[in-house]
Amino acid sequence: MAVELADILPSSETFDVRGNKVEVIGLGLGDLVKLGRRFPALVKLLDGFKIEALMDQPREVLGAVLAAGIGKLGDDGIERGLGNLKLGEQAGLAAAVIRQTGGLVPFVELLAAAAGALPEEPKTAANELAKVRLVNRSPEASIAS
Repeated sequence: MAVELADILPSSETFDVRGNKVEVIGLGLGDLVKLGRRFPALVKLLDGFKIEALMDQPREVLGAVLAAGIGKLGDDGIERGLGNLKLGEQAGLAAAVIRQTGGLVPFVELLAAAAGALPEEPKTAANELAKVRLVNRSPEASIAS
């Protein structure tokens, strides 16, 4: 049996936000990498799911995550609007985003994969050279220099 293109295209659902119908498509790894770069505290959620990591920017982070779930990551107006929704509205939209991402477990797995894709510190030639020098330096080399 042949697989049809419609069978492998991402699914979506429609969600009503204050009378506006929005298409919820869920999150992909690329979205989470972009979110992790903008909000490093989001990646810290993986460290025991400490929600305190997001306390400095809760509206901004949630607005951006919800915007990513509807394909509007980076649209400042949409992100700000979604970040300012009532808690119940945000919870409903978040549930739709998680469903379209494939459930909570795949959502967390994608977040973990995104965290692995983010460098802990910027890789520059100087940083890498300093690491090589430290690794290759023996006690004898220190005395000789």
